[in-house]
Amino acid sequence: MRFLIAPLLLLAGHVVHAQYIFGHGAQFSDGPSRSEVEAEFTYIDVDPPCEISMIIGVDRKGKVVSVEAEDGPAWCADTTVLGKAIRSVRARVFNAAPDAPKVQRGRVHWSYHQPESDMMDPVAVPDEVEEDNTVHECEMVEKAPDFPGGKTSMDLYIARNLRYPEEAKAAKKEGTVFISFIIEKDGRLSTFTLERGVDVSLNQEAMRVLLRMPNWNQGMHNGRQVRTRCVVPITFMLP
Repeated sequence: MRFLIAPLLLLAGHVVHAQYIFGHGAQFSDGPSRSEVEAEFTYIDVDPPCEISMIIGVDRKGKVVSVEAEDGPAWCADTTVLGKAIRSVRARVFNAAPDAPKVQRGRVHWSYHQPESDMMDPVAVPDEVEEDNTVHECEMVEKAPDFPGGKTSMDLYIARNLRYPEEAKAAKKEGTVFISFIIEKDGRLSTFTLERGVDVSLNQEAMRVLLRMPNWNQGMHNGRQVRTRCVVPITFMLP
């Protein structure tokens, strides 16, 4: 599995908080049945255990093009864990289906469990694949990556999805949250980082909205697709 995943640690037969996230299979209601052709255990250090139900969009070639987490009784509130889980879902691949809708929507349920020592080889998994690939800054490449439809579409996406936290309203908290992330060579998003925050609730809401963005159009430099890091500001302002 690609993207940020924590290593499994075994000390004298004791598992140190490392747990694995796995899907119980995706269910699609608006087209043909689809099956996963690439799916692996993903190790994430998380405590306490939690579950995530996600709405996914899969194109005809089997690529996951969108992921949106649904709230639930055991929903993972930790934005770092949620981000890793979403990136893991984005890395899954389904069978091709030429007769399916252009983007077929489905639901997949993920849950965390304590792994058993005899289920897997406790080999440390690297935090990030292709770490030798250069990450370019958005403003330094020949063609910067962008949100599908451009800045206007991204502004509309943020406006439609951003919710002002009630506790921040009550405390009259305002300001701009800056979050960076990497656009991978195939347009997928990874490595979300809070660069500058304002308030915990505002920071979390900004992160939640950006984590749910669709894949971007990738950056280009010297005629090749490259990994790029962009920073997006999200401003909270009371009327």
